[in-house]
Amino acid sequence: MLTRAQIKENAKAAFKQAYWPSVGAFVLVELVIFGAGALGFIPLLGLALVILLTPLSVGMCGYYLGVYRRDGDTRVGRAFSLAFSQNFGRKLGGMLWMWLWSFLWALLAYVPLIIGIVAANNALMTAMEANLLAIYSAAGGIFVVTILATIGCLIPAIIKILSYAMTPFILADCPNVLATNALTLSKRMTSGHKGEIFVMSLSFIGWIFLTALTFGILGIFWTGPYYMTALAGQYDELKRNAIATGVVSAAEFEDGELRA
Repeated sequence: MLTRAQIKENAKAAFKQAYWPSVGAFVLVELVIFGAGALGFIPLLGLALVILLTPLSVGMCGYYLGVYRRDGDTRVGRAFSLAFSQNFGRKLGGMLWMWLWSFLWALLAYVPLIIGIVAANNALMTAMEANLLAIYSAAGGIFVVTILATIGCLIPAIIKILSYAMTPFILADCPNVLATNALTLSKRMTSGHKGEIFVMSLSFIGWIFLTALTFGILGIFWTGPYYMTALAGQYDELKRNAIATGVVSAAEFEDGELRA
């Protein structure tokens, strides 16, 4: 399996080879998302647009996977055709299923936070007749415990969410894999590699800072497309590794039938 540096190097070379189409596809998708967001204040229309555009993330993953693999099809509109042309319901269902589980795990981190706020409020109400030192001591102690408990719950939530990261790539790359099975395959192929996925994203933090300094311009012309291509490369390597080590069989990616 290639290292993170090797994946990024391959991604950079592939991105440069298809530079303008890759940038064009990124800009087009961002414009569509921006336009949808501008209409989000209309309740029913906003909800409809969210549902309609959800598979677009699958299309983006499929597009940049093609860029990484240098399959020769770099049409700017390909992200949309990959998102909406076939199995729209499967892609929509797969992404909603992934988001549901991500939300439930993220919700876990809010439990100690809510409990801590309630406890702090009760402590302050109880200590109203006491001196200020007692009030600050009670609130401070609860604050520390709440922060530690929140971090303790946030870590497993992040780990689980990282295990879902390959779901949109699977939905784009493996048309026969069912919506719920894509999440299962993602969890299996990322087992033991979630730290690598986290570090891959973390390695772009410098580019993200530079993007902020250029008011997002660098993100359009470099950071965004390059990052997507690198993630596609990481998926490609994880898939190859999963097949080579027997974690997932090639047939499971091809016919969508889980065998483990």
